[in-house]
Amino acid sequence: MLQQSFISNMFASRFPTPTYTQWLLQSSERNSYHRYANVLRLIGSADRDKRWLLKNPGHTWYPDLLFEVFPQAMVIQTHRDPAVAIPSLCSVLHMLHVVTVRPGERQPGTSGQCRGRQMANGDGAHQSFPRT
Repeated sequence: MLQQSFISNMFASRFPTPTYTQWLLQSSERNSYHRYANVLRLIGSADRDKRWLLKNPGHTWYPDLLFEVFPQAMVIQTHRDPAVAIPSLCSVLHMLHVVTVRPGERQPGTSGQCRGRQMANGDGAHQSFPRT
């Protein structure tokens, strides 16, 4: 749902968008998170007391915005062996890249394999969640 406002790491993960990626890393997803909250309120309007369980690894990029917009949010952080998790991430991102980018338009360093490697090396914008 965050991609509805066109500020989302989903685009950078799926497509070779170097200028968009640079812009994204310098932009704020604040408006996207507020829209996300409004969409969730709309979806849940029939059952306001229902607790939501949402899974979005993208929240690791901006946990401060997550808690700003959803101050009552609780995060369950699972831990996987990085030796297993990183290759899995790279495989998924690479498959998305192969499916969405024509062979003649693929550029070295833009596939999911390279993007996953950047994240594994700490070259992304990920932040830590506060411990409670």
